[in-house]
Amino acid sequence: IAGLDHRLKNHVGKAANAAPMIGALAHPVDTLTVTVDDTDHEASWAVIANACHYGGSFVMAPRTGIRERGLQAILFKARNRGELVSQLMALAMGMLDERSARHGDVEMLSCMRAKVTAHKPVPTQIDGDAFGSTPMEIDAGAADLHLIVPARPAPQALRLRALTLS
Repeated sequence: IAGLDHRLKNHVGKAANAAPMIGALAHPVDTLTVTVDDTDHEASWAVIANACHYGGSFVMAPRTGIRERGLQAILFKARNRGELVSQLMALAMGMLDERSARHGDVEMLSCMRAKVTAHKPVPTQIDGDAFGSTPMEIDAGAADLHLIVPARPAPQALRLRALTLS
C-alpha cells in the first residue's frame, strides 16, 4: 500500500494494487512478532481485522464480523516468496480456512488485542491506506458502540413505493 499510486487507483480501481504487490515480492520476507492477547507468534505478514469483508464483498477475515466483539488475527508464516504467493492466492480465492487446515502456514486466532513488532520498521496500512510502520497496537475496545441508523421502512411502504415506480 505504501507504494500505491493513488492517481492510478482513481483511474483503474483495485487493479492499481497489482504493481505494488508484485514489487513487494521482490523484497525479502519480513519477520514479525505478533503478540495475540498475551501469546507471541512469528509471522511474515499479518492481518488484524474486526470485519469479515474488505473492499466490498472480498472476504479477508472469515471468522469475524462487525456485529461481534473482538478481532481476528490472521498470521501468514511464509518462509519464502513461493509460499507467500501461494498464501496470497488462497486469500484471493477465499480459501484461507482450507489452507490453514492443509498446510498450517496460516493461523487464524480470535483475540481482543494484538501488537505487531519487527526488528526494523515494516510499513502498515489501515483499511487500504498507508498508516506508518511497526510497532502497531490494535485493541478491540472495551465498550459497545451505539449507532443511529435509519429505521427499516414498513412492508406497506415498500409496496407503495414499488407501485409508484412501476
